[in-house]
Amino acid sequence: IFGLAIFCAVGVMNALNMIDGSDGLAGVQVLAVIAGLALFSGEGAGTSPALAALVAGAVTGYLVFNFPYGFRPARIFMGDGGALLLAGLLTIIVIQRAAGGAGSGFQSAAPWALVYLLCDTMAVIFARASVGRYPFSPDRWHLHHLLLDAGLSMGQVAGVAAGVALLGAATGAGLEAAGLSAAESFLLLLTVVTVYATLMALKLRRRHGADALDGEGEAGR
Repeated sequence: IFGLAIFCAVGVMNALNMIDGSDGLAGVQVLAVIAGLALFSGEGAGTSPALAALVAGAVTGYLVFNFPYGFRPARIFMGDGGALLLAGLLTIIVIQRAAGGAGSGFQSAAPWALVYLLCDTMAVIFARASVGRYPFSPDRWHLHHLLLDAGLSMGQVAGVAAGVALLGAATGAGLEAAGLSAAESFLLLLTVVTVYATLMALKLRRRHGADALDGEGEAGR
């Protein structure tokens, strides 16, 4: 169990750090996951309310200066250290909630709240590996890059990611309410992430594979 917790912590830390390529995105994603747990986990959560409130308050203050309001660009940035710290704290909150035990509300809302982070990170790792590149090399293959290229603003991209996190938490709670065990719900989440990541990786490979092998631009992460 301890080893699995460490694996999850390292995964979430890398995932949040990797999506921190658009103003407001990482901070809003953290708030959305915490909000999803608060809204859809039910009562008796194993999560420390004080820790969740502390993280949410700190991120809200950060977003005052990082969220792109209109044409005003971000004035401060999270950086690797900030992303890793926030992701570590978020992992504690999610693991505490998921391990709440029987009678502690909907445990499945916790891992499902991370669906955006998991899907996006696994998709780019699969895509990079499929063209023989280092899985953590920089490019513009993340979902936020694709949404920006499609014409969305940075604020809209953050909103889309937040909506996915909230929908994920609601889905996890709904599955458990419908009778699925927490383990069955988690296996379904892994299936969804794997299918999405595989299909997106194939799409990215078809679109950018040749450029990647020739050394595509290193913008983004």
